Amino acid sequence: MLLKWNNYISLLLALLVSSAAFAQVDPPIVNCASTLPNGDINISWDSPNDPGAQFVSYDIWSLDFPGATSTLIGTIGNINSNNFTDPSGIGNSGLGCYYLTTNYNNGGIQTSTSSDTICSIYLQNSASINPGFVTLEWNDAFWLGGTSASTYDLYVEFPLGVWTLVESIPYQTGYNYYEYEVTECSALLNFQVQFQGAGGCFSISNIVGDIYNDEADALPPVISSVTVDSLVGDAILEWEPSVSPDVAGYIVYECLNSFTFAIDTIFDPLATSYQNLQSTANIQSEGYTIAAFDDCLSMGEPDPGPASGICHETMLLTSVWQACETSVDLNWSPYIGWPDGVEEYVIYAQETDIDGTVYGSSQIGTVDGSTLTFEHIGANLSSTYRYSVEAFEANGSGSSSSNTLVQLLFYPSAPQNTRIATATVSDENEITLIVDVDENSTFNNTYTLERKQLGNSEFGTYEYEFMDSFLSGIGNSFVDFYDVDVSADDTQYNYRVIIQNGCGDNIDTTAVAQPMLLTGISNNQQLKNTLFWTPYEGWDTGVDSYRIYRSNDKGDLGTLLVELSAGVINYEDDVSDLLFTPGEFCYTIEAVENTGNVPFSSFSNQRCLTLQPKIWIPNAFLVGGFNDTFNPVISFADFEKYKMVIYGRWGDVMFSTEDVTEGWDGTFKGSLAPQGVYAYFITIQDGSGQVFDNRGTLTLLINDE
Repeated sequence: MLLKWNNYISLLLALLVSSAAFAQVDPPIVNCASTLPNGDINISWDSPNDPGAQFVSYDIWSLDFPGATSTLIGTIGNINSNNFTDPSGIGNSGLGCYYLTTNYNNGGIQTSTSSDTICSIYLQNSASINPGFVTLEWNDAFWLGGTSASTYDLYVEFPLGVWTLVESIPYQTGYNYYEYEVTECSALLNFQVQFQGAGGCFSISNIVGDIYNDEADALPPVISSVTVDSLVGDAILEWEPSVSPDVAGYIVYECLNSFTFAIDTIFDPLATSYQNLQSTANIQSEGYTIAAFDDCLSMGEPDPGPASGICHETMLLTSVWQACETSVDLNWSPYIGWPDGVEEYVIYAQETDIDGTVYGSSQIGTVDGSTLTFEHIGANLSSTYRYSVEAFEANGSGSSSSNTLVQLLFYPSAPQNTRIATATVSDENEITLIVDVDENSTFNNTYTLERKQLGNSEFGTYEYEFMDSFLSGIGNSFVDFYDVDVSADDTQYNYRVIIQNGCGDNIDTTAVAQPMLLTGISNNQQLKNTLFWTPYEGWDTGVDSYRIYRSNDKGDLGTLLVELSAGVINYEDDVSDLLFTPGEFCYTIEAVENTGNVPFSSFSNQRCLTLQPKIWIPNAFLVGGFNDTFNPVISFADFEKYKMVIYGRWGDVMFSTEDVTEGWDGTFKGSLAPQGVYAYFITIQDGSGQVFDNRGTLTLLINDE
């Protein structure tokens, strides 16, 4: 009986050993990942059970972030090893994530499932949107799997070498965030986060820090008004002092659209006003706000609190006045900044008459706080007025003055020596006119261009494209007109300009200007182009000379062909030496002003004349003789559009080319064609694009000698 029992026990032990031999070895249990001072990351874990002694090695895997592609960074062959240091140094610049697997021998090398993914804690600091606070952010230590810890412990180092627990922040999955309040005027603060893992170890973050300041802000002052100095146009701020007890001074800000920028610092806690010596409030509305600062400096500079709410904006006064009118329209931008707005605006004027007598400033009107315009009626012509507007605060005692606006009322003088400096053809549908006017009398003058076609008795006014006058030299200015409703290639036009002053009176009319009209004919027999043009009219000193330009491309002025005296208005151009051009010749005439100063010039329309292609075609050629290829001679043609085809008796293509220099040598498919008659087809186009076709026959002769 005892023997049977012993056999049973032996069998049971054998089964247990066999079962252990086929057991799976789990991955280690990761606990912590700590960032070392140099940025290396140490990972620690608890070893798995291995009753069958099947362990082979641990594989340590690294990945940039959870879910990314992993990289094998280490292998450890000792099951009792429980930590590994990643030497990449990434812990001070980003997080490192890791998991482990176990390799074991179970009838062959097997690999366990992956452990939980653990990441180093990457701590980041940044300036908070709340003044006086530091924003601290960090990631979760565990990506998958649980943890026995319930809090992150945040530590601060201050003074140097002394670490103090700030707070234990409850563990949560996702984003970790803490706002740390700075309580020192200026201090170097370092921060670190610790997290206790399941095995009793700690995951320790990198250390981040900076110099921080106590930004418990001083309360801003209350702005009473921003006004404009009447003499120099500077903006002047006035305010009630800040109620904060530790105010050391004020910072003045200028507002621009939605931005503010500091323009000055006042190191006087008792100051209640400021004049901006760089202001341009006499020509534009300016906005200002102000902040107070205490004696806690930031990097040696004042650290201001919030500014005084909405920016206070000065009024900009402008005027609209028409010559000859005895009323002036005044307009101003609203005063902005008072909580209850503006109660009323009061308008003032001071007059200086033509004799220089200055009258005292007087109130000429009052409007409510929503009205921004006023008409000054009954003003005196030839007087100068100094206008200003004063705003009064609703439900308060504040007031603000606008800039001082100087307005001279005068009757406009007539311009002197207005003339059409040139009338030139810019395009077949456009004529450009430059009107030379007196710069000193162009104020509110209207220049009206009138046109008539040759044969019409009356001038008419048309719609033109108009460019404002621009200065071209001392004492001169120019008004440019563009007449874009013309047929400059076939119609003669006359132009004049009517000048009207701001009072609606016609005060001058220029001499009539007549641009040139160029025509011409081609002579295909004599290979000549004959040009005719109408003379340019409009210059007081007349025409000095005519220059003829020739081009092979329409729209291109080309090169100067010849210069002729003023009395010549036709020219014959011999083009017989230009046989190998496309045959289109485009001409433009330039008239040059006869003056001792820098002359103006005027261009005519461009006239393009086309000579038909000339083709010389032999009726036979002798292979083996002097004329042993069939090749026509062509002139005045567009050689890029050339084609020649040779046909046999039955219509088969014996030869084809688009190269004008290539002739037929009498061969077909590498062999000499039979002697006899063949047909040819030649197509070519002239310079204007017209196609010419030529058909005929030729005789192929063969020299048998």
